[in-house]
Amino acid sequence: MLVSFVRSAYDKRARGDGMPLREMAAQLQALAQAAARTADADAQLAMWVGAVAQCAALVPRADRVWIDQLLALPGLRGSRTLADAYRTMLENLASAHANLSERILARLLDMLRFDANNQTATVSMDMYYDRLHATIGSVLAINPAAPQKIVALLDERFPHRRLPIIEQQAYVSNMLRIISYAPVLRQQLLAVIINRLLLIDVEIQVDVDDIESNPMDPQFLFEMDGVVPQYLASDTTNGVDGAESDSESSSDDDARDHGDAGSDSDEDGQADDDDDDDSDAAGPVATLSTEALMAKLDLLLFILFSYLASPTATLHCTHRDLFLDLVHIFDTAILPTYKSRHVQFLLFYLAAREPQFTDMFLGLLARKIVETEHAAMVRYSAALYMASFVARANFLPTSHIVGCYQLLIRYCVAFVGANEQYVTYPDVDKFGVFYAVTQAVLYMFCFRHAELCAALGPKGGLDGFEQVILSKFNPLKVLSPPVVNEFARITHDKHILYCYAIMQRNRRLYIPTRASKSFALDAFFPFDPFKLPQARAYIDPLYVEWHPHQPTGTVEPDLMNTDLVEPFPSILGSSPPPLSTANVSPPGSRHASGRGRARRASDAAASLHGGSSRGTARKRTSTVLSAAGTPVLRAAPVDVPSRPGSAAPSPRTVPADDALLEAEMHAMSISPMAHEGAAVLMHQLGMVRQ
Repeated sequence: MLVSFVRSAYDKRARGDGMPLREMAAQLQALAQAAARTADADAQLAMWVGAVAQCAALVPRADRVWIDQLLALPGLRGSRTLADAYRTMLENLASAHANLSERILARLLDMLRFDANNQTATVSMDMYYDRLHATIGSVLAINPAAPQKIVALLDERFPHRRLPIIEQQAYVSNMLRIISYAPVLRQQLLAVIINRLLLIDVEIQVDVDDIESNPMDPQFLFEMDGVVPQYLASDTTNGVDGAESDSESSSDDDARDHGDAGSDSDEDGQADDDDDDDSDAAGPVATLSTEALMAKLDLLLFILFSYLASPTATLHCTHRDLFLDLVHIFDTAILPTYKSRHVQFLLFYLAAREPQFTDMFLGLLARKIVETEHAAMVRYSAALYMASFVARANFLPTSHIVGCYQLLIRYCVAFVGANEQYVTYPDVDKFGVFYAVTQAVLYMFCFRHAELCAALGPKGGLDGFEQVILSKFNPLKVLSPPVVNEFARITHDKHILYCYAIMQRNRRLYIPTRASKSFALDAFFPFDPFKLPQARAYIDPLYVEWHPHQPTGTVEPDLMNTDLVEPFPSILGSSPPPLSTANVSPPGSRHASGRGRARRASDAAASLHGGSSRGTARKRTSTVLSAAGTPVLRAAPVDVPSRPGSAAPSPRTVPADDALLEAEMHAMSISPMAHEGAAVLMHQLGMVRQ
């Protein structure tokens, strides 16, 4: 009887009489409202839905209102009979009218989002989602083109990051469940989820430890989070103090945030407006917002880690297939994203499963670094990713550590040899990739110096790297101060390199910079400590924590002390001489005794070489062989020819740290090819200050 009524309504609608169809729609709407309260209404609604299902082929496709009313019926929230009838109706509609598949999927995907009203339904949320996924799977199986449409629909309906956390939790869990019955969509759905998590990740503007109970945890004293040594904290290089630098950094972060907001879909526009309103809120409100975002990211990453660790993730694929999907997402989404803090740890976790995964990941990063067709920012990021991964992964064999380390050192040495002739001063904008690779070498050494020295000898593979340090690129000037300081401290204690004189000289070196540009390299390492409390349970067993190097007994030089001019005879294996502890004024101070102290230091250095610094031109260095047969830079009594058209530098224009740099060169093992470059570097630095 109901089937006949439905057929008659459709027939009249085709002839222009829509009254019977409107009456049937009103009847269904009334039953839908009463179905949640009475079993009788639920049974009647099931009968009506079953009749509509049998007449699916006759549905007037042009009547969008009627189709939308059918799709809006709460069929999955009622009895099992009603749910089966509703599912059959949707399957028949998708089969009879292929053009309705996208509308049917759109309605079903809307139901994936958490609905607080469903708490009063007659079925539990678990049963409701079981029915929903069974229906989605049936519709996807009917139409071969449907899977290609569902990805865009899911992306459009992803809950905005400012909505309650329960909505993102339900939606991400349901998206992962779709992969179990639509494995062809695995990579695309994981990419949608990870891209949305990246938006949350880059929005977090404070370090994780800023809202911890102990923000000065020693673990972070060598992390790239802005903590600098005390003697560098007051540095006002190029006339820009730390406060101004922080202000510029904050402005850049704000600009990046506005750019990210613009990438959201149109439906998120209202929420973005709310975000703009929130930006004017007081400090406590902003702090709570950051904490809420971090809690949200923590939960969503925990869901993803749990999925990757479960057998469900490899139900229709191998671990290799899953890892390759993550590598592709990393290459296209994570690597180009500026300062992602946590999402990249998904790949860190998967790389620990099999050694071949580590090979593939490091191979990808190596290709990104050395292949010049990639964008500079991508190559820059790849170098920092490699350094951070090698430093932090406790599952990495020594062969991989040494291989990556030597690859980057060879790159640096080759780059200096090929390009130093074109350099006049350190320029991060022009040579950013080179400086990033150099910083990666220093960072790797700071974390892995024990393994490197054990595998490559007492110098830890740094033989010849002094060419890079002493080149006109002057990396110690522009690299991150915490990294430079730690590298200098470790190499000094191990008698490998002595960088303090160059660091002291760099404090007085002026570097021209363009407006709104910084001369310093960004100190970001993507695998810095993972502090999200829930998700970190998957990372901690695989992670290398930072442990400061313990000195072997020598005193660390004081960069503020210009009396430090004694040579360090490390080539012969002896220890550095005792260091002076006299207090002097900081560089740039106008204290009356500063000039005299600097002159005495210069005289002392000159006396060590058998002469006086007063009344003579600057000396150049010549290469001699030590007792061990190693080339060593030593002062030679030959005047340096001045630049054409300029007078020779007077003794008064040669600061005391020139003598200190010459003393440091005595302690370095310099190859003959690097000798002239080192001499030119000394001359250039002296000319810059003049």
